[in-house]
Amino acid sequence: MYLGGNFAYKKALLLTLECGVISTKSSLEKFADGFNLQAFQTTTTNDASGHDKIDRRRLMQHFFFYELIKFKFFMGHESVELPSAIDFKTSDDFMHEQFEHCYQEFVFFWSQYQVFKPCKALCSVAAVIDGHQKFRRRICKLKNICIKTDEFESIPVGCSHTPAFKSQFCYEHQPAQTQQIPPSAALPRGILLK
Repeated sequence: MYLGGNFAYKKALLLTLECGVISTKSSLEKFADGFNLQAFQTTTTNDASGHDKIDRRRLMQHFFFYELIKFKFFMGHESVELPSAIDFKTSDDFMHEQFEHCYQEFVFFWSQYQVFKPCKALCSVAAVIDGHQKFRRRICKLKNICIKTDEFESIPVGCSHTPAFKSQFCYEHQPAQTQQIPPSAALPRGILLK
């Protein structure tokens, strides 16, 4: 796959990376490190050609374009337009511009899947469960809260509240023996301690 400049990648390399990301949760950085190590170890002293190290950022750039092209063809596009000059800034801007349209196509396709391929009931129903995992905040340790949906009798989702101060549980789910008083309710207003 050639996108201009001095670099091109074989489709087999991009496919190996794709499989690694999906099946082994491999990162692009670790994939590039592994590829560079393998190239270094297999290069003999008689091999004067040498190998350029794979740059993680350039590999990521090509990988994203490769996946975008595959997605567009899968969605029925007959051609895919790419920027004529590809550098890190233009590729980031281009991918950002593509996001909303790709997202809409993805949602439409999978929500209307039965139109494209008839199937039994509920084939286009999706249950999105994120486990309340928050990148920037902790969540209550209580995990036995369940919800019921039309599709499932019981789905454990846990509590999504933030834990109380110096606790793993929110104020509502404090274990009985370690019940904490919220800091705002600790002292009545107007009482000063000296």
